[in-house]
Amino acid sequence: MNDYSEIYDPDLDFDRVFSRATARVVSHRVMPQDTVLDLGCATGFVAECLTRSTSEIFYFGVDRSSAYLERANGRNIDNATFILGDIDNLENISQQFDHVLLMNVLHEVQSPVEVLRAAKSRLAAGGLLHVSLQNPTSIHRLAAFDAGMIDSIDEISERGTRFSTRRMLAQDELVDLIAGLGLTIVESRGVFLKPLPNEDLAKLASDQLHALELVAARFPQQSAINYVCATP
Repeated sequence: MNDYSEIYDPDLDFDRVFSRATARVVSHRVMPQDTVLDLGCATGFVAECLTRSTSEIFYFGVDRSSAYLERANGRNIDNATFILGDIDNLENISQQFDHVLLMNVLHEVQSPVEVLRAAKSRLAAGGLLHVSLQNPTSIHRLAAFDAGMIDSIDEISERGTRFSTRRMLAQDELVDLIAGLGLTIVESRGVFLKPLPNEDLAKLASDQLHALELVAARFPQQSAINYVCATP
């Protein structure tokens, strides 16, 4: 994974809306006193969302950007530890966790299977793996394809190329990838319905954005983000 701290701010980019919505989905399964390992935690935005939803959790975030981690530490989140490291190599993390998060990072790693296998190995007995990833069958991509604006629904955009996107996986592909490692799927769903590009969604009122978050449950195959929860 690359360090985007000089060109991408996850606290200000509209992607934060998707991150917050995904964190809300994850938070339903996180209980007080649970331990959480967040692989690719960036500035700690998700950590703050989770700790607001569920108090008294023990959170460990890993990221390769020291600049992001400095900001994460600056949030002063209770029971949160941020570690400099690469999610492609977890040898320095021996602890096992109740929850391991891979939120919107598998698209840029060289080997998703190896990263998922390492994440699985850090799960405690009965632990949960939470994976999210951009959805190539999102309604905004289907509309762009039908309008002739893109040549295929899984075409990597200029923005995606800039941030080293290697792939997108449809919901069934992500489920098959995770299940193929011997994990049992607990939940598979879409997060946030995205009918418009980010710059247009950013003009909507907060209640309208919240409605798009809620209605995603009705369109699991066409939401902006695929989310899968699995257990060993």
